Amino acid sequence: MKGACDGGINCPHNTKRFPGYKRAQIEEVKGKRGKTVETHKNEAAFDAKVLRNHIFGNHVTIYMNSLKKEDPGKFSRQFSRWEKCLAAAKAKTCEDLYKKVHKSIISNPERQKKAGNKKPVKQVVKAGYTRVFKDSKGRQWLREFRQTGADRKERVLQKFAAAQAAALDD
Repeated sequence: MKGACDGGINCPHNTKRFPGYKRAQIEEVKGKRGKTVETHKNEAAFDAKVLRNHIFGNHVTIYMNSLKKEDPGKFSRQFSRWEKCLAAAKAKTCEDLYKKVHKSIISNPERQKKAGNKKPVKQVVKAGYTRVFKDSKGRQWLREFRQTGADRKERVLQKFAAAQAAALDD
């Protein structure tokens, strides 16, 4: 939602939905016999630093580092691609990588299409009501279409005529 708002989309929202918001709480201190002695009211607060850390992935970096120290096997299973990506971008943290990506998007916002990422082209190999299709990768499949009543009657008459011709030839 934060990204949509930053992108210019009008999303009615409140800071209560973002990380870093703490709800108001009332703390009660009870005495010896269970009676309330003191009450403290903590006001609701929003910490923008926590939100910024979540946007730039600092919480992910902290988790990655702790997992790398505690369980290297689990780290390699879970974050091996992230580690390769960070190494390829020459970035130490997710925040560095995000800043680099944001900078490159701002410098050239046009989307680049990948070369060779074409859709397979569908061709009809055999026409008719049972059509055979073939794509550019060589795969074939059969698809049946419904016949109209007139076509069905005509086909039956052709079969009768062929059967009669075969009977007369014998």
